[in-house]
Amino acid sequence: MRCSLSRNPYAACATLALIRMGFVIFLALFSRGYRNGSNNLLVASDGVNETATIPGIEKLEGEFPENGGLPVLTLFLLVVAVVLAEDKYTTKYDNIDLDTILTSDRLLKNYVNCLLEKGSCTPDGKELKEILPDALMTECSKCSEKQKKGTEKVVRYLINKKPETWELLKKKYDPTGEYSIKYTDEAHKQGINM
Repeated sequence: MRCSLSRNPYAACATLALIRMGFVIFLALFSRGYRNGSNNLLVASDGVNETATIPGIEKLEGEFPENGGLPVLTLFLLVVAVVLAEDKYTTKYDNIDLDTILTSDRLLKNYVNCLLEKGSCTPDGKELKEILPDALMTECSKCSEKQKKGTEKVVRYLINKKPETWELLKKKYDPTGEYSIKYTDEAHKQGINM
């Protein structure tokens, strides 16, 4: 795949396709293009008709209004900005006091039970449970720096202070040991002995 400009090559290809399609639409609208009753967009520029096919666009007929290009261009740029924005996990729980949770057996047990589907979840526990498989798969590529540091703190604590809890979580989220192998080198760099 040639359009792997980011960690997610499919997003990069989709972005490039959107940009190309937007460029054709932009040219058509600003040079008074019109539809000819098919999904071909006729572009009139300097008296020469050029045709650009835009797959997936239904038949439309008629002329675009004089100022029709600006709202469409604005909408297109907004879509491109959303697509280009990196996909990140929410940061609304980044200020939770991890030290308080880790040092309270009751709180820690509640979070662990949530993750193991043995108890109810707080909103932040539910969010963690939902994103944990993806974070493991993508090497936490959507994590904020604060989330990465928090992850390191929690993993270090569980391995060193609560190994039985660590083993329960590994059994649930890493039954084949794939992630343990994948992250061993990084853990050693951080001073964590897995």
